[in-house]
Formats: sequence, C-alpha cells, structure tokens
Amino acid sequence: MAERINIAMKEIILTDPFSGIDFTAHQFEDNSIIAVHPLTGETMRIRYDHLKNAFMLPAETLEHIPAVTLSQAAEQTGLTLQRISNACKSGRIPFKKLPNGSKMILKKDLDDFSESKKNGRPRKEN
Repeated sequence: MAERINIAMKEIILTDPFSGIDFTAHQFEDNSIIAVHPLTGETMRIRYDHLKNAFMLPAETLEHIPAVTLSQAAEQTGLTLQRISNACKSGRIPFKKLPNGSKMILKKDLDDFSESKKNGRPRKEN
C-alpha cells in the first residue's frame, strides 16, 4: 500500500496584475502556489523564493499579455525613449514595474496614449 502524504494547503484569491482578473490558487506551507492560469486555463505551480521574498514566475506565464518594453513603445510610436519614459513618470502612460526593475506597458495603454491628443511634450507650469 502506498504511503499517504498529507500536505496542508489554503485556498487564496489572487489578481493578475496585468489583466485585473481574479483567480483562485492553493498556497502551500512553503508559500508556493498552484493555480489555474486565468486566461489560458493551464495549471501552473509558482515557487516562492524566501531569499528574494518573491514568487518566481516562469517567463511563459507572461507570454499571453500583449505588452511592450519602453524601448519597443518608443519604436512603435516614433517617439524617443525619453519622451515615453517621461509620459510614464507623469502618469500619462500606465506601466507595470517587473521584479527585475524593467517596465512594461500594456499594448492597450500604449494605443490609448498614441490616439490621444496629449502625446506631445507637456507644457511647463510657471
């Protein structure tokens, strides 16, 4: 007869930071989680790194998200990287900062910025 192992888990609700979709996950005692990806339906195990105090997401977890780096945004809009960076800092383009420090812009947000009439240089206030 096989030995039965009892592993303690608790059910938690998480929100995908890019899409805003809530999903259910099961958290283990070591803080790692198992969840069903909210968009693809795939089951994924995400390990927790206690030294970094962060979850270690596999790169393929984020592949479904239509997002670009600031450099890619500059290329796509024909603006300079500095102009895109300033628009992010001022809040005119929402962005997400990843754990490695890089910044990502959702494609939808970049499209909204490109279509707006406020994509020129902001006026200086006296």
